Amino acid sequence: MRKHTILLLLLIAAILPLCSSKPAEEHTSFNLTEILNATPVDDTGYTINEGNPQRIVSLAPSNTEILFAIGAGDRVVGVTDYCNYPPEVVEKKKKGELVSIGGYTTINIEKVVSLKPDLVVATYGNGIENIETLRRMGLTVIAFDPKSVEDVMKDIILIGVATGEKENATKLVQEMLERIEKVRESMKDKPKSGLPTSFGMTRYGLAGRTRSSMR
Repeated sequence: MRKHTILLLLLIAAILPLCSSKPAEEHTSFNLTEILNATPVDDTGYTINEGNPQRIVSLAPSNTEILFAIGAGDRVVGVTDYCNYPPEVVEKKKKGELVSIGGYTTINIEKVVSLKPDLVVATYGNGIENIETLRRMGLTVIAFDPKSVEDVMKDIILIGVATGEKENATKLVQEMLERIEKVRESMKDKPKSGLPTSFGMTRYGLAGRTRSSMR
């Protein structure tokens, strides 16, 4: 499986605590069973059903990367102006195979609807009003608001459930966990640098600040 920027960001997040003087027993551990069996509900309380959508619209770069990473990229018909990874996304845009539905916070509702998607994958930054507007127009919209590395992994599994790609989503999460643990193991005896260990989530992945929930 090719390397993904999501994996890189998760590795960075997992490594940061090892660069501090924080006791090893306080470092984050991941419950694989809990991740793989995440409750099928998105972060707006919307139930996620198993599906096999053929026309998917992604409203965030992180969602687009996940969709392509788990094998659902060939069914994505719309993305934001800012979606540019994997490189295939850029090529598909140039060829007219992917339609841009506007900015991250400036979604063109009419354009989304015109693509006749049977699944829209959104995130908190799109705005709850936009999400609910799309739902009122009869579209299936799942939206995520991850606040931790484990939340991102759960979201990958849930997107897998919604797209009929849970098996691939599971493999991706397992690969992430394996690589994170390998890096942690290789660094556990290294000198601590005193780097900060806190991090939050942004629409692109991990960043150095937190923000409010979409609820």
